[in-house]
Amino acid sequence: MGASKHTSDVYVDRFDEIRDRLPGAGLPWLKNLRSGAIERFADCGLPNSRVEEWKYTNLSRILDPQPVLAGPSVNGVHRASLKQYYLDPTPCHRMVFVNSYYRPDLSETGVLPAGLTLCSLETALADRPELLEAHWGILHDLSEDRLSGKNDLKPHAMIALNTAFAAGGAVIHLDHNVSLDGPIHLIYLTALEGGRPAMSHPRTLVVAEAGAHATIFETFIGNGGDAHCCNALTQVAVGPGARVCHYKHQGEAPNGAHIGSSHICLAKNSTYNGFVLSDGA
Repeated sequence: MGASKHTSDVYVDRFDEIRDRLPGAGLPWLKNLRSGAIERFADCGLPNSRVEEWKYTNLSRILDPQPVLAGPSVNGVHRASLKQYYLDPTPCHRMVFVNSYYRPDLSETGVLPAGLTLCSLETALADRPELLEAHWGILHDLSEDRLSGKNDLKPHAMIALNTAFAAGGAVIHLDHNVSLDGPIHLIYLTALEGGRPAMSHPRTLVVAEAGAHATIFETFIGNGGDAHCCNALTQVAVGPGARVCHYKHQGEAPNGAHIGSSHICLAKNSTYNGFVLSDGA
């Protein structure tokens, strides 16, 4: 436990360094949410073999003890290098993120139909903060096991870490009865920063209101053989009678690490179909 607590202290120090530079730093609700999240992570430390849900995963072996929080990167990332991951020939709305930061120069969102909001986390915090406030806070309820009633934060420490550090990602909102003809494709690339293993914390929010239909693809990759870690969190809220098909491809580089969490909230008569292909790290 000592090594885990030491590592968690490093993350707390990193958070104190950058907290005022994170998107939405001026929003009181988000400031409080991030501060509470890093406190929870500090209390829990990195999950270890003593935590039932993590008993077969030793994070201390795959996470750098002095992590570099990945920032915006433009080096070595070109549209041509991403084409192998495209859904071609299927037309789609494609967003590309490097180290969780949106890259419009690599993206092709096309013409968005009426009733669809497709934007970066930073844009959503500026234009529709109430949408994120309504859904981000829900994850605090995850500390309670609904079957046993036992309250335990430790299994969800990496979700707390994502909440504290999430600097980018996608926000997708479909109004009532909006049905998309083609899929939305989100590509998340983690790239090396300054010769050190980089860690990113992408956050995806999908909200389908009543009667809406959408297909979402998420692709997570690393930049060549560079060491990296992606701590991703995806939230999907499916309204009454709505349907979401969600496909995730984890194709991180061999020297990378991927920690993926998904939180799905279903309303009455809603449908969620999820599929995960993991052939990477």
